[in-house]
Amino acid sequence: MATCEREGWRIGLRSMEIGRVRQTGSNGNSIAFVIWEYCMPIPLLDLVVVGLAGVAVWRLGSAWWKYRGQRVITCPENQRPAGVVLDAAHAAATVFGKAPELRLSECSRWPEKAGCGQECLSEIRESGADCLVRNIIAKWYRDKVCAACGQPIGEIE
Repeated sequence: MATCEREGWRIGLRSMEIGRVRQTGSNGNSIAFVIWEYCMPIPLLDLVVVGLAGVAVWRLGSAWWKYRGQRVITCPENQRPAGVVLDAAHAAATVFGKAPELRLSECSRWPEKAGCGQECLSEIRESGADCLVRNIIAKWYRDKVCAACGQPIGEIE
């Protein structure tokens, strides 16, 4: 039986007795609750740290994947189409604890209008992936046939 002893307490780690705490005093009374903070095995701490790191990487990666790519929006200033790219790395870095903070990294109206208030971000939040160029193209080609051979074009990836 592996044990961890501190200040008169012994925690038994046999397979049938994981986490059972026994007092080593003269009367030998047993306390049947777990004190993980008192003597936690190091491999379990490693597992918790790796698990939390995995969750963090998953959140960062999924936010980056969601906000990457070129988008077509309607510029609120002149009501004409504009091509924009979100700063996906910044969106991913701000994903913890709240909704990610969106900002543009490129716009087809820059550098002339580089100081704009980026009001188009509200349209991006509302439309989500519908304003991504790759999704607009895939939607347009859906159910279309080739003009030369008449075969269905299929999914665009």
